Amino acid sequence: MGTVNGGPGGRSSFLDKGDVYALEWPVGKETPVAFIDVGSSDYGLFVRHVLELERFPGGEKFVGNAEVITVTEMAEQWSKATGKSITLKPILVEAFKQGLEPLKLPPLLMALFPEVFQYWSEFGLPKGPIPPGVGPLRKWADFVKDEDWSKILA
Repeated sequence: MGTVNGGPGGRSSFLDKGDVYALEWPVGKETPVAFIDVGSSDYGLFVRHVLELERFPGGEKFVGNAEVITVTEMAEQWSKATGKSITLKPILVEAFKQGLEPLKLPPLLMALFPEVFQYWSEFGLPKGPIPPGVGPLRKWADFVKDEDWSKILA
């Protein structure tokens, strides 16, 4: 079984050279995850929208992501796109933090990143409209299909 710590952009390692990869996150299988492709122009579309408001803040409420999907849906779509078997392996927050240590993230991110997962698990995510004119946005399924996963899912 391969282990993918930290998810996309994280590291992977083989455990007994199997063909199943476990996404080790401190969440349940139905935890909602907000996805936005920050590496593309999607993030900038939201920034531009806010900058072009007549008045800021203009009283408008919207979400800043392309979609909200469950961790199970993420794993299924990732599996379909890569041909690899990917599943969620819920882990404790402390184990998640240890998996992040090799990434040498700044201390603030090391503290914040696990808290985000805990928040998603406990409270879910706000739902709301995507502002008119923002888009089209890249969905998770398109992101995993278009990325090179050869180093992470080796």
